[in-house]
Amino acid sequence: MFILAIILVGIVIVSGAYYQSDTKNQIVYYVKTTAMSGCLYLNSGVVVNASKYSPLNTVVSLYNYSSLQCNVEGVGLTQNGNLINTTVYINCVNSVNSTILSNALEKYIVRSLSSMKGFAYNGSVLSFRSYVIQVGVVVK
Repeated sequence: MFILAIILVGIVIVSGAYYQSDTKNQIVYYVKTTAMSGCLYLNSGVVVNASKYSPLNTVVSLYNYSSLQCNVEGVGLTQNGNLINTTVYINCVNSVNSTILSNALEKYIVRSLSSMKGFAYNGSVLSFRSYVIQVGVVVK
């Protein structure tokens, strides 16, 4: 009985660490694929009248419906308690206003993630399970 208790405690400890690591991996995956989707949209130079694309539509029209040739270089993640900060690194071949582009992509990512299973958005805070997610975009 004692040995069984030790085994069960070990399983709980290992599975808890795995679950937390798996959550971080899921967040990075969702943020990165959403950012990649945003870049593909910007590279198309076409406007779609859907609310989640409205931040990106402004950028597309600002650059005369031409391709921005941007791509996702990577996603960084830092955690402080239940707060997870994600930073998406974007590279654009064409010269763009980095502030306008980063703000538009941040809004797009948050809007897109808020409609995915497991995410919630109350107008100011994006959360995934018990974590608060902050999204930042850096344009190079």
